Amino acid sequence: MKFDNMVKVYSIWIVANMESNSVNHIHFVQDTLYGTYKWTGDTNVINIVIAGITGKPDELGEEIDPAEADSMELCRMLNTLFAVKLDNRMRFQMLADDFGIDIDKGLREEVEAMCNLGQGLLEKGVNKAQEEAIINFYKVGVNVTVIAQAMGKTEEEIKKVLTDHGVNLDH
Repeated sequence: MKFDNMVKVYSIWIVANMESNSVNHIHFVQDTLYGTYKWTGDTNVINIVIAGITGKPDELGEEIDPAEADSMELCRMLNTLFAVKLDNRMRFQMLADDFGIDIDKGLREEVEAMCNLGQGLLEKGVNKAQEEAIINFYKVGVNVTVIAQAMGKTEEEIKKVLTDHGVNLDH
């Protein structure tokens, strides 16, 4: 076993819709919990970098400490890349103008596919939240007509959600 041959690994997590932009580096430190043996290997082989972004590309007008400039630039670029309320034409323009990224056909297709995937996941999450709300309202006694009015759906759509989730339509 040659632990000295282990290579450094980074796991990069991008967390959207944060309150503010941030970049954090999480890594291991050694705490001996039992015994007297001290690990002599590198404790810095596993690293996690969490980039928290607000999803708002134009939010970074504050003064930046030069030591934080690279992290802030990363947040600005990620915000531009993942901003939900930004159309692709504007996204590509900002990536080219603000960050000097050459947007060729291949990159354009990859970004569009990634953004469409993100939008699909967002829509799926919204639909799931709506379905859970419909089910919860029904279970506490709100009738189908009122739920339909509140959710902007037809009574048939509400009943379908309920029956699709195994809810017995008894009231």
